[in-house]
Amino acid sequence: AAPTYEVSWVAGAAAIQLADTQADGPPEERPGSAPMGSKGRVPCYRLFQAGDGKWFFLACGTPRFFERLLVEIGRADLQDDPRLPSPPWGLMDLDAVAFLAPLLEEAFRTRSRREWLDALARADIPAQPVWTREEFLASPIAEANRLVTTIEHPDLGPVRMIGVPL
Repeated sequence: AAPTYEVSWVAGAAAIQLADTQADGPPEERPGSAPMGSKGRVPCYRLFQAGDGKWFFLACGTPRFFERLLVEIGRADLQDDPRLPSPPWGLMDLDAVAFLAPLLEEAFRTRSRREWLDALARADIPAQPVWTREEFLASPIAEANRLVTTIEHPDLGPVRMIGVPL
């Protein structure tokens, strides 16, 4: 019988990005392939920066999520606004993006990422943090997948690094 191997997807992804997790300084910026760069084209399905400077991804991919989002940011008055036709996917129109994106950006600057993620979770609105390398490597996900290991280097002593994902 052939041997069986188990590989965690998150461990495999971490191993592929090994250079990024070990590099000194901030990761280099990579432009997004979306028409509006890394922020995306749908104003309620994209990256946002919270008031503490930390980023999160908002994924309002249904009208129900969009309605809940408007309530959560205190703008339920926009639910039937003719400038926002067929939410959320109908909002790719550049006029709708120009109108809604700044409102959402301003709203999300009023609280920390943790506060927004907690509020969005309570409202059953999909959103997740965008972690730095350090946050990811210290996360319960990294721990549960045993991503970080320490090896004994003959000259440097103990060295923390991404382990083999197999």
